[in-house]
Amino acid sequence: MTQTLSQLENSGAFIERHIGPDAAQQQEMLNAVGAQSLNALTGQIVPKDIQLATPPQVGAPVTEYAALAELKAIASRK
Repeated sequence: MTQTLSQLENSGAFIERHIGPDAAQQQEMLNAVGAQSLNALTGQIVPKDIQLATPPQVGAPVTEYAALAELKAIASRK
């Protein structure tokens, strides 16, 4: 299946191009370590003093090109 550039740039949703485990494989791994979910596993392994109570506010998603342009602008000011 061929996707257009604009379809690949869809920043509103995760594009299924990741080669990682599927939902069944994730659940199998969680069962193996005795965790109910990825959030529960993270809560068990990340020290409490560095866990965030709320998700970080990182702003709207941008394309790789836009992110690089912003980083170059920041770097040019230093």
